Amino acid sequence: MANHGENWWQQWDEWRDDDWTRSDDNQDWWGEDAAGHGDTAASSSAARPKTAPRSSSARPKQAPKSKAKAKPAAAPNSRDRRDFERWNSDHRKMLLAQEELRRAEERVEAAEGEIWSLEIERDQAKEQLSSQRSRNEGLLRDVAKAMAGKVEAERQRDGAKADTVRALADKATAERKLDTARQEFKRETDQDRAQIKALTEANKAMKRDFDAFK
Repeated sequence: MANHGENWWQQWDEWRDDDWTRSDDNQDWWGEDAAGHGDTAASSSAARPKTAPRSSSARPKQAPKSKAKAKPAAAPNSRDRRDFERWNSDHRKMLLAQEELRRAEERVEAAEGEIWSLEIERDQAKEQLSSQRSRNEGLLRDVAKAMAGKVEAERQRDGAKADTVRALADKATAERKLDTARQEFKRETDQDRAQIKALTEANKAMKRDFDAFK
């Protein structure tokens, strides 16, 4: 490869596509102006038929000289053109790679945005879960208190039942005692009444005897 320095490709910045086309149309590249650029130039010059030299009298009059046209910049040799084409191909590959990199960066940016959204949703879900967990813990504490209250109420209920049973037993005992006392009182009352009746009858008899004795 021809050595043109590290930035050899920069020298082709002024050699545009229209310069290449114009050079090809004028046969500057493959014609006789390309002497020393390969066998193509030699074959092109050999293909032209040779003509006899004209005499000075036979030469046509020259037309007035017109203003010389600006010639395009000299075309590089075939190796330089291959180098340019290679550079152009590499440059296109680089542009394609840059475009692919840009698209990849856009995809990465979109993925990062989606990840960011998912992280926000995850944080919100964590907050909701923490809040729900706190509410559940509060409910569990309330349930525990209610259960403890229920146990205490059941204990008190059982105690009240036992007290009621004892009270009922005491009542039954008292009623039995009352019945016994009533029966005893009736018996004693009946005995007292019988004694009073007997004494009354005895007094009446004594009074009758006393009255009869007088």
